[in-house]
Amino acid sequence: MISLDLSLKVIFNFSRDIILKNKTVKNVFFNLIKTISSIFFPLITFPYISRVLQPASVGKYNWANSYVSYFTLLASLGITTYAIRECSKLRNKPKELDKTASQIYSINILSMLIAYLILLISLILFRFLDKYRSIILILSMTIFFNIIGTDWINSAFEDFGYITFRTVFFQIISLILMFLLVKDPSDYNKYALIAVISASGASLTNILYRKKFCKIKFTFSLDIKKHLPKILSLFVLILVQNIYNNSDITMIGIFKNNSEVGYYSTAVKVSGIITQVVASIAFVVMPQLSRAYSQHNYHEINLTLNRSLQFLVGLGFPMCFGIIALSKDIITILGGKEYQPAVPCLILLMIGFLFSSLGGSFIGNLILIPSSREKYFVIAFAISAGINIFLNIFLIPLGGATAAAFTTMLAEFILFLLLKPRIEKEIKILSPKIFLLPPIIGSVLLLIWCYFIKIIINQMFLQIVTSMLGSILIYVGVLILMRYPLFMELISSYIHKKGNN
Repeated sequence: MISLDLSLKVIFNFSRDIILKNKTVKNVFFNLIKTISSIFFPLITFPYISRVLQPASVGKYNWANSYVSYFTLLASLGITTYAIRECSKLRNKPKELDKTASQIYSINILSMLIAYLILLISLILFRFLDKYRSIILILSMTIFFNIIGTDWINSAFEDFGYITFRTVFFQIISLILMFLLVKDPSDYNKYALIAVISASGASLTNILYRKKFCKIKFTFSLDIKKHLPKILSLFVLILVQNIYNNSDITMIGIFKNNSEVGYYSTAVKVSGIITQVVASIAFVVMPQLSRAYSQHNYHEINLTLNRSLQFLVGLGFPMCFGIIALSKDIITILGGKEYQPAVPCLILLMIGFLFSSLGGSFIGNLILIPSSREKYFVIAFAISAGINIFLNIFLIPLGGATAAAFTTMLAEFILFLLLKPRIEKEIKILSPKIFLLPPIIGSVLLLIWCYFIKIIINQMFLQIVTSMLGSILIYVGVLILMRYPLFMELISSYIHKKGNN
């Protein structure tokens, strides 16, 4: 318990130390709560849903959700990232903020109407969508709710406390509704509606709440020449990322069956947990990096990047190796024995995560986007996504979900190789011996420990608990013995603080 308590405090202290302003420290804390909530919510719901709905209905839901995601992308048009960036610059200029926010909101409304029109036409023209029509229409409600909610204004003003509170509240409401209403495989439409409430219900509360920041209204004075080129630039990046992330599920549904989609989506849900943890840190430091790049302050850039890299590797790698070691148990707990075909998918996706944490998460999100060089990110993503889709055409009919996971892993590796040369010479990254070697050694040792426990202990729950506790002790011990810079810095800060108290 002492090691676990220390580890949690180290994670929080990193968030505190990486930010210099006290207000942002509070925002980091709220963002971590939101991230933890987003992690635990699917962990609570999915074991129940996977057993009640069964693989075929789970696959049907996930395929429909994947299909709707393309129209969500078209409706959002990359506006969220652009709006946060532009509105953040105008926080101290109320009149300009009202004008810019209203213009961005109005462009978003128009893009939403276009997206809905194309969605309805597709439902009329494509007969294979008939069996998905009701669930697609239900899930498409998230498009409307999210756009009229304009959550980006809250993010621009760093109001993470409100965002966190309402997110947790609607997740609790959705959890209660799920246990009350979803009882058998035919209830997948009810589950879809509950998912809409969980994901987008909070956005409706923002219609009145956002007035504390600015006055947003629909206007036909859009200033297209100013906004649209920048919006479309970010849209292309998000489009490529979305195709990259969702093409696997779509193609599995086309070439195989809903059960295979269910296996793959189960593995994706687990791998997504680590991604959320990584994204929570990137979400906090990205605004700082953007400001530092605009000021050409490479001292702050290098400091923030190296701390972020140590965090991404130091936390992401052991989580990845631990999930690989316990993959069979994790899938059994979440989905049941009938989901065992998802185990090799999960292992392959975890290997892919190792490359994505260094490639897309670090170089892409924390170097290229803040420095306004996202065009290189777009090109790299387009190439890796193209390779992924091309290989899927030939491999998914043969290997199903496992083949899709393999092509994703390969694409992540290719993306990393393409992005690595784009680190500019002014950026000074620590030697791999410093930031990479200790986490790798610690992760390999905890992997060995977990497999050793599997040999000597037969009871699954006891296996998991013993593996996790032992892994924490082993990994923390390795970081201390090898004097991992960020970890030692934060332990020193923690001890110093306790000594002063």
